[in-house]
Amino acid sequence: MVKVFFLLYVSLVSLMLVLSPSPAFASDLNSDVEQQVLQVIRKHPEVILESIQDFQQQQQEKEKQEKLSLLQCDR
Repeated sequence: MVKVFFLLYVSLVSLMLVLSPSPAFASDLNSDVEQQVLQVIRKHPEVILESIQDFQQQQQEKEKQEKLSLLQCDR
């Protein structure tokens, strides 16, 4: 749940940065966002571990699919 909140938060902030009209505003917002993201990570460090585990699982699944695809091509 925390991971979903964190990803949603980062996505929304990223969208705000992209749509930001002023470079000075973006710079100030960047600093504020960076501090908020760091605060969330410090409060919920398990999010980082969960993210790494998810990434590793995705990579393993991708490798598995690639191997299956190669095996099917060899037939």
